[in-house]
Amino acid sequence: NYRKTRKLMAVLMKQADSVREQTEAIEAESPLRQAENRENMKRLLVFGLAVTVLLAVALALSFNRVLSKRLAIVVDNTRRLASSKPLNPPLEGNDEIAELDKVFASMASAMSVSQLKERALLKNAVDVICSIDGGGTISEVSPACGKVWGYSEDELFARRLLSIVAEEDIEFTKNQIETLKNDENTHTFENRIKRKDGSLVDMLWSISWVDSEKSYFCVAHDNTDRKNAERMKRDFVSMLSHDLRSPLNSIQAFFWMVREKVYGELSEKGMQKAKGLESTTTWLIEMISDLLDIDRFEAGLFNLEISDVSLKSLVEKANDALGALADNDNIKVILPTNDIIVNIDGDLFMRVITNLLSNAIKFSPPNSQVEVVIENRHNLVELRIIDHGSGISEEDQKTVFDRFKQVKGTGIKNKRGSGLGLAVSKAIVDQHRGTIGVTSVPGEGSTFWVRLPAS
Repeated sequence: NYRKTRKLMAVLMKQADSVREQTEAIEAESPLRQAENRENMKRLLVFGLAVTVLLAVALALSFNRVLSKRLAIVVDNTRRLASSKPLNPPLEGNDEIAELDKVFASMASAMSVSQLKERALLKNAVDVICSIDGGGTISEVSPACGKVWGYSEDELFARRLLSIVAEEDIEFTKNQIETLKNDENTHTFENRIKRKDGSLVDMLWSISWVDSEKSYFCVAHDNTDRKNAERMKRDFVSMLSHDLRSPLNSIQAFFWMVREKVYGELSEKGMQKAKGLESTTTWLIEMISDLLDIDRFEAGLFNLEISDVSLKSLVEKANDALGALADNDNIKVILPTNDIIVNIDGDLFMRVITNLLSNAIKFSPPNSQVEVVIENRHNLVELRIIDHGSGISEEDQKTVFDRFKQVKGTGIKNKRGSGLGLAVSKAIVDQHRGTIGVTSVPGEGSTFWVRLPAS
């Protein structure tokens, strides 16, 4: 059509040139002949213009019809992709619409491959993956629900999640889900699901709210094995408490009576041996007590007695209790001059300060100093205990608050410990909704810090 138009335009241009030549010839003739020729010229021009307009309209209609047909195929492909139907055959030609159709087909192919992979992952996933709408109804669920919960996908579809939650956990689960609706971050919580056979299974949920879908995206992990391991651990710790601590207390009392000569005189060597065994027994009792306290904190079984407490006074009391330990190596403890009132359990937090200050003194070389600093930092109260000992390697800093973790290095005095002091301190700080950490440079010293919400 375009080539035909060009040929027609060329013909018209030739005619226009011919008319111009005739006009120039007529200008040399009589005025009467000129008027007659001008009239003929007008008719010819009007006719030519009309033919051109009609031709342009016809070409436009033809082009629009072809363009609309090709665009309709592209639009139909989008509908077919949305409904998972096969696409139309690819458009022929090298124009922009054909290129667009090729790109769309390539994108559809990539999406199809991605969907196949996604379905394979969902089908073989060990965890239950599901979508829950804003009303708490399950809209999609992966096949793992059959193995983990005992329900088929059809049995869970359009069913409220709370209907399969253990009765004791319904209110907690409901509150957790509702608080996530205005938060785009992923949150985790634990609850128990009532299986089809009536048994309970512990679950660890990771949930995020997708505002564009008005739904929750959930991954539920079977947490039963870990929970069972925790129960076994608590039973073991309970056994330590009842079956070991009582006899150890009796042994400790016996050695005290031996040292106090209740059973008569001992030789000097025998007395030294009795004192050593009494010290070992005391150390074992303290280690068992620390283990029990950590488990009580982590299980939420410890009631905090919160009140307004002077942080400076706690530091001073801890320093008085550790005065002899510092004097043994001529270590000077620099106390804070300012004071901050914090809302904490004073007796419990005293253990944290005592643990940190005791470690700082033990790790410090003779004739050095330990500094204690307290200050406000961005709506937080920070306590820092700074020593100039051998420091802690970057690798050890990651595990220094783990149970039974003891850092060893050059320049550290041979002080016996259970490796539970920092773990207990962390458990106490966590109960106060605070954070605890360490920054250290090997060979230069360490700074242990605690941050608490301001009162």
